[in-house]
Amino acid sequence: MSSCSSRRSAPNQQGSPAGAGIVLSVYAIGSAGAGLVFGALRLTVPLPRLLLLSTAGTALTTLPLLLVGNIATLSAAVFFSGLFFAPTMIVVMGLVEKTVPPAALTEGMTWAITGLSVGVALGASVSGGMVDRFGPSGGFAVAIAAGGATVLLALTAQGPLNRGLRARAVERPADEGRAKSVL
Repeated sequence: MSSCSSRRSAPNQQGSPAGAGIVLSVYAIGSAGAGLVFGALRLTVPLPRLLLLSTAGTALTTLPLLLVGNIATLSAAVFFSGLFFAPTMIVVMGLVEKTVPPAALTEGMTWAITGLSVGVALGASVSGGMVDRFGPSGGFAVAIAAGGATVLLALTAQGPLNRGLRARAVERPADEGRAKSVL
């Protein structure tokens, strides 16, 4: 999502401001469809590995953005980028659910959504400046850089995430035996 302003500005620079809505809709359709399919799957792959795979997929699907020449090719490119957005968010929320103590779950989810919102805002700001200076390809370069940074972060987080999952798995049986308040 860091190149959202790039996706909007590319159609504007081609003389088709309404095309921005089409492009964003195609991205959303890809994300929604993939989220529905991914949510229905019963995967046995560990969540930290799924995070690495989904961020790698996100990063790889930013590369075709450099090849777009019109609204149709931009829409096709962002459709494939969208395929990884919802599954990545599902994995992130699953990691929060599995690593954060139940009493802090709402706070953990809030931090994850806040991180996403800050990333989108920073990405839009930086890519907007790059678009102003270099055209749409400048904004797409920001998306590619952000994708690479996300993969590096997911790779670096593998150890801590796996340790957190193991620690919560040990704690969880003790939590399940206690009476739960409905308030």
